[in-house]
Amino acid sequence: MHNKLKKFGVKIRPKFGQTKPFTKKNPLEIINAINGALLKVNTKTDNTPVQIKAAIRFPSGDVRLFTRTRIEAKWLLLNRSTWTHLADPNFITSPNTYPILAHSCPTILDVEEEGNVKELLKQNEIERSQIHNVKWLGNPKAGNKSHGTLLLSILDKSLANLILAGGLVFNREYLCMAPFQQSKPQCYNCVKVGHLAYLYKDKPLCQKCGKAHQSKVCADSTFTPSIIRCFRCIHKALKTNPTMDTYAEEFQHSSMSKKCPIKSEEIALLGKTTATSNE
Repeated sequence: MHNKLKKFGVKIRPKFGQTKPFTKKNPLEIINAINGALLKVNTKTDNTPVQIKAAIRFPSGDVRLFTRTRIEAKWLLLNRSTWTHLADPNFITSPNTYPILAHSCPTILDVEEEGNVKELLKQNEIERSQIHNVKWLGNPKAGNKSHGTLLLSILDKSLANLILAGGLVFNREYLCMAPFQQSKPQCYNCVKVGHLAYLYKDKPLCQKCGKAHQSKVCADSTFTPSIIRCFRCIHKALKTNPTMDTYAEEFQHSSMSKKCPIKSEEIALLGKTTATSNE
């Protein structure tokens, strides 16, 4: 049964490091500011102006907005960079982009020079306004490599799909394309996967021994650069086997490493949760 009273929420996160928006503003003031901004950019879905019904501001500066329909909520998120700064000068957000990889690109292409980026796009009949940015994945030049991988952030999903299907060329060399699979964030304060460190408010956990102090001040001599061990895997194993050899090969990895089975489990679980929430 359709619930006509149901509201659809979306969380908008400002750029990290910016002054937090809507300081000392109550929900009504936030709603009025955002609705005013949406009217300025003439936002509509199904010929109906997009307006929010409720708002929650979090201490982090994130803002959760509630709308009439799921379509309106999705529009607010996908087009956030067009209206957030109009609601509050400090509400600066990154545009929604579709990152893709271009393999085997000659490293003679200096993407720090805007003219070179425009030349790459010109050779492929792509407008500069359709690309948010272009940068190297890693630093292939530092390794004296003749070719490397470019990361292109595309502003239009359909264009990203066209590039993935057709590829790019640069100075008559064909560049193979691939979708960019972004890794799940891992907090270096609590070592868990799924959020960034600035969102973690409790005491930091040492990545070496797992105790409540920063890794750089750890005095535990059993965890050294030459003896890397995962405290998460060790603590888990000791619960079932207190006499476990904590120097065994299965523990010889960092808690931040891709080799950590606990990290792999958290990534898999997070992937399932995301898939379920999108259904």
